[in-house]
Amino acid sequence: MPTIKTTVYVDEADYRTLQALAAAGDRSAAELMREALHAFVEAQLSRTAGTAASRGVAETSPRYRVEPAQPAAAPLPSVASRLAEIQAIVRELPVLDPRPADEILGYDDIGLPT
Repeated sequence: MPTIKTTVYVDEADYRTLQALAAAGDRSAAELMREALHAFVEAQLSRTAGTAASRGVAETSPRYRVEPAQPAAAPLPSVASRLAEIQAIVRELPVLDPRPADEILGYDDIGLPT
């Protein structure tokens, strides 16, 4: 399986312990970290994989985390129904200025700004 290089920051004491364990087992610290990460992901998969499809993927690709399927979101209201709601809200607002728009904006009888 192809690998990807990454950087992991760990506490100094943990890293020294990891180096000692690696040296005692005649292995590299990176190899031990890969195995630990793989074991962690496997444990998460066995806890969170909820569907047969995700379990199947987990079994065939054990190095990838599989998220359980999310429940379908409630359908969004149609644009027309939402627009009708907004229109009803605006219709109920009080009239703050009874003047026509041309008067408020300041246009004269022939459409020029005043």
